[in-house]
Amino acid sequence: MALNSLQAELVGAFFEESFEGLDRAEAGLLALRDGQRADVVDDIFRAVHSLKGGAGPFGVPQVAELAHHLETVLD
Repeated sequence: MALNSLQAELVGAFFEESFEGLDRAEAGLLALRDGQRADVVDDIFRAVHSLKGGAGPFGVPQVAELAHHLETVLD
């Protein structure tokens, strides 16, 4: 199925935001090695939550499910 230009733009934005969120989550997880701080955990949670929110509409329920489990751990 070919994507029209709007669909392609939306998918591109989803991937860009997802990679940015994953980068933030990774940086936060690495920062936790120096000791847990609530603001770092909150930032990781927000990044994972955003990833979960975007995954559903784009048809990747496995990512949404994994993000949901990560939210539970972070909570």
